[in-house]
Amino acid sequence: MHVTILAIHPFYVVPSGMDAHMRWLADQLVARGHQVSFHIIAHKQPAIETGLMRLQALRDKDKRVHGHPMGWTMVPPPEHFPPLLFKGVVKRALEALEADFVIVPSGDAILGQLCRQAGVRTMVIGCHDAWIHALTDPIFKENLEGLEVAAVSEAVARVAEQELGFAPWLLINGVDEERVVGRLRTYEKRMELPIGMVNCARRKGGGVFADVAASFPTLSFATTGSTASEIPVPMPTNVTDVGHKVAMRAFYGSLQLLVVPSLWFEAWGRVVTEAQLNGIPVIGTDRGGLPEVLSEPAIPVRQWALEPWKDPVITAGVARRFADAIARVREPDAYRDAVVRGFEKAQQTQARAIASVDQLEVVLRGDAPEA
Repeated sequence: MHVTILAIHPFYVVPSGMDAHMRWLADQLVARGHQVSFHIIAHKQPAIETGLMRLQALRDKDKRVHGHPMGWTMVPPPEHFPPLLFKGVVKRALEALEADFVIVPSGDAILGQLCRQAGVRTMVIGCHDAWIHALTDPIFKENLEGLEVAAVSEAVARVAEQELGFAPWLLINGVDEERVVGRLRTYEKRMELPIGMVNCARRKGGGVFADVAASFPTLSFATTGSTASEIPVPMPTNVTDVGHKVAMRAFYGSLQLLVVPSLWFEAWGRVVTEAQLNGIPVIGTDRGGLPEVLSEPAIPVRQWALEPWKDPVITAGVARRFADAIARVREPDAYRDAVVRGFEKAQQTQARAIASVDQLEVVLRGDAPEA
């Protein structure tokens, strides 16, 4: 069967966690005898074209970046291209690809319906905070009718069940261990390394990270994957931003601990599993799907604000709880136990991800998967 993973810019121009999930899923499907291709629909603008060409160059240089067939369809900018014309664009793209089944990883219900109207069975994936909020929109829910719906975590599935009246089946986020697992280090060597965070945006707890770093002035801290506009300023002097382009394998190999202080609903905690596979203990909050993958007790976020990352009282309270947890886990015996628990939890998560691909196989055959 030919499965096409279809997205609208900018979902795949900058490699992301969901992009990594789809590449892992594509590898799994190919290993099971399916044909998989990626296709992007993007507006014809210089910056977008440059991004797509950069992604193509990365793929040509290293097949591990994106080792599956990939193409794109360029359309005029929005002011010159009414959304209604997208129907024909999607239909022609799917006909050219001869797709038997489409996966819409962004959860875009309208794009999913356009694929369905083109005569192709389609699945959308609930994978982020915006998708969960969209479930309260009657029009969005109406557009989900007739589509296969999957969720990347039990937390997302629970919210979707409340809004939709049925439980989406789970498509768990798997990790390509060859791409992210680096050199393991001894406890003594680990203690010389920084405490890290991936994506220091405010909603992901960047303010908490800054407060935690300030409470440990003799320790070093590092962050990656953030744009300059996302990082709360000023950061303490013991925090180093290593930038966007560092390989995740190298970043994990340079850490003693990873913190995931998210203050918004995290649909999934991919970085948690990646760090655990590297033998790095992870401390995270109880937001969204994070507790499903954490091996250490989740840090509670006592939320009384719609946007808690903007409330200094909330962030300060969460930072104090993180500081206490970090001090506890850094003790030699506690650290070694946390490494073992984390690795075992990551292996369980990987097994759940493989089992969820079995469920996708059921969907591809046209049968109903287990919720």
